[in-house]
Amino acid sequence: QADGTLETAHGDLFNAEWMMRRHGATLRYCPPWKKWLYWTGTHWHRDHGNEVMECARETIRYLGHQALDAQDAVLLKHVAKSLNHQPLQRMIAQASTLPGVSIEPELFDQQPYLLNCPNGTIDLTQGTLMPHESAHLLTKCLDVEYHPEATCPTWVAFLWRVMDIQAG
Repeated sequence: QADGTLETAHGDLFNAEWMMRRHGATLRYCPPWKKWLYWTGTHWHRDHGNEVMECARETIRYLGHQALDAQDAVLLKHVAKSLNHQPLQRMIAQASTLPGVSIEPELFDQQPYLLNCPNGTIDLTQGTLMPHESAHLLTKCLDVEYHPEATCPTWVAFLWRVMDIQAG
């Protein structure tokens, strides 16, 4: 056993607990969507199978290193079986049901005064740029960075023209 705090029986639940221990800050499961979401560093993104599966594989590889370091033959045998497709799928299914993993879709994008950009999140009430936070639960991110000192002469000229106001 790599760590005495988890259950000692090596199985799908053991693997799922380890996956969430290692990747729980960056993974959530949305039951109504039947989709995993992962934190990209800027926003939450729906997974189409690759990210969560890679987290599962990485977890089993980690457990393999732990088994080798501890010379734990039982864990090593379990790891060897767990790297197959079906055990990885069962591990992911178990992880989706663990406490704190599932999230409802209506919790996403509920802060209308936060605008996500590649270089941070703009608080539109203050006009300030702050670091990205997974806790904001934003699923969208603009393609353009925010630079408060930037000017937009074409946009300003357009506004003057359509509002039929003389610049002055």
